[in-house]
Amino acid sequence: MQDSQQPLRSWKLVVSDMDGTLLNDEAKLTAETIEAVQFLKRQSIGFTVATGRMDRMIRTYTDVLDIDVPVIACNGAVIRDVKSNRILWHKTIPPELAARLVCWLQNGGYDYLCYTPDQVFYPRHSKRIWHFERYNAMALEQHSEPVELIRLEGRETEAFGDLIKILAVPQTPEQLSAVKAYVSTFADLEGVSSMADAYDIMADGVSKGDALQRLSRVLAIDLQDIVVIGDNDNDVSMMDEAGLAIAMVNGTPAAKAISDVVTIFDHNESGLAKAMRDHVL
Repeated sequence: MQDSQQPLRSWKLVVSDMDGTLLNDEAKLTAETIEAVQFLKRQSIGFTVATGRMDRMIRTYTDVLDIDVPVIACNGAVIRDVKSNRILWHKTIPPELAARLVCWLQNGGYDYLCYTPDQVFYPRHSKRIWHFERYNAMALEQHSEPVELIRLEGRETEAFGDLIKILAVPQTPEQLSAVKAYVSTFADLEGVSSMADAYDIMADGVSKGDALQRLSRVLAIDLQDIVVIGDNDNDVSMMDEAGLAIAMVNGTPAAKAISDVVTIFDHNESGLAKAMRDHVL
């Protein structure tokens, strides 16, 4: 990371987390944030996002922001050019591990979602799927393509295809600890908290930081010329790779600890836009 005492420099790319960073609590872009991203691009500074969401669930936002740099999705399990819809890289969870994990979550009564690059599978009892249903309603209003949602009638994991992420939704700290403990018994799985009530499970080695390294090579941009801004534990790996790491004031202790700068304003106050003005531009 950059020494916070160094003078401002000319950056080539800004990579932003979405929930809790780019978006406010209503999952919306503020006018100030949109203008800040547009201004970055006018200054020849690229902009893209790295999110725990699947990239199919961010297209309304990438359309508004006119993002033409590949995005990092599912916490680094997918890198996709959303303009062409071409997947540049992805890593799947071994099928036998996915089946065991789904069975364990089912038996424990957990809510969970299973992601392929283009679909989301959900159990009959899922409440978390509401977030996708809300997004799909917004997408249809904006004439954008909704996410394909497939309800599971049982444990038919053979229907999944290539799973890239399983989202567990623990309801208590004890449940979260249990999920973490179970995932840690598998050397081929990687787990990270993306929200207070969400634990993302991917194939071993998958992280936003790893994906940022891959993206930097695709774009031929040095990591030291990249600014990263985020708010949660799943952002830490990419913040550690960046030339400048900015944490939101509403961020977790881990995100703030790894950062060079902490914003003054939170995600509901267009904190990203103000951070771009103060530290990037």
